[in-house]
Formats: sequence, C-alpha cells, structure tokens
Amino acid sequence: MRAAHVYWLRKHFIGIHKADEKMIAAAHDGPLSDLLTRSRCSDPSGHDEPAMLPDWVLFVPRDEFQQLITGLPEFKDLPMFWAAWQERNSPTELVVQCIESEDIMAIDTQGYEYARYKSAVKWV
Repeated sequence: MRAAHVYWLRKHFIGIHKADEKMIAAAHDGPLSDLLTRSRCSDPSGHDEPAMLPDWVLFVPRDEFQQLITGLPEFKDLPMFWAAWQERNSPTELVVQCIESEDIMAIDTQGYEYARYKSAVKWV
C-alpha cells in the first residue's frame, strides 16, 4: 500500500451528454485527472482525505481512461480495464494509469462495477 491524498467524488461525471464529455476532455489542457481535483471541480459532495492506495496499477488506453474520468461507465464496457480488473479479482480500491501518459486516478467501487468514487491522486 502507498500513502496518497485524494479528493473523492461520488458518482461524478462531466457534462450531460457523451458529446459534452468528449468536448470538455478534448478542450482540457493538461492531465485529464486534473478534472477531478478540488480546484477544477465544484462538486460539493467531494471530500479530501488521506488514503492508503494499492501500490500496483491497472494500465488502460486513453479512451478508456477518459471515459473513467468523465463518465460512469460500467467496467464491462471497457475491455482492457475489465480484463485487468478481473485479473486482480475485482478489487474495490485501485489505481488506474493511462498507457499513453503518466496520468493516474484512484477508484473506489464500494462493491459496484463502476467508479462509484474517483479522485486524482497526489502521492505523499
């Protein structure tokens, strides 16, 4: 396990329609995980806390990473994520990294098969 600081967002998504999510993510300058930070997100349900996150990472392509950041996709609809998540025996807390960058995010499923809570990660 590795110590981190997180800003958990519950059932967080960006935009109302899929086109909105793509437009916002495409227009965003910098790591997509910045969209999950307190400074970028006005979600009042978010809460800061220290956390102990797994020291292993699930690697996914940018399109799946973007979907995890901007929406609430069912994990089974993200083939690379689904395979890696199943291989790890479907953990409830995990760290996901985009294959094409060093961008990372944390997910806490709370037992569901979607990112019930998600956050950018600041390692401490």
